[in-house]
Amino acid sequence: MKTFTLQKTKQFLSRNKGHIALGGVLLLASIDASAMTIPTPGALLYDAYDITYNKLLDGPGGFIAGGAGLVFGLWLWSQSQVGKAVSAVIATATFVKLPAVMTSIGMTVEMIV
Repeated sequence: MKTFTLQKTKQFLSRNKGHIALGGVLLLASIDASAMTIPTPGALLYDAYDITYNKLLDGPGGFIAGGAGLVFGLWLWSQSQVGKAVSAVIATATFVKLPAVMTSIGMTVEMIV
């Protein structure tokens, strides 16, 4: 019985050398990841973050872009392009909830690694 098990193990190892090597390399090459944080006032490039996010995306520009995305999705739906309409609505919802999405992605990467 032992020789049969040993023979099966050797066959498995000989057939899967590449996969085992790739798994070992990926295991050793893992790096630390952190969640994305909001920069504090006075930090490097805080002004760029403040203008692009707080004044454009979180302000009237983001509101107009969100409304336009929903209207575009409804227009595509009325043209019977359902796949594109669903994609437009999902993209708009992601755009509107961008801070929550970025924090979630950062936490997910942190949990995986």
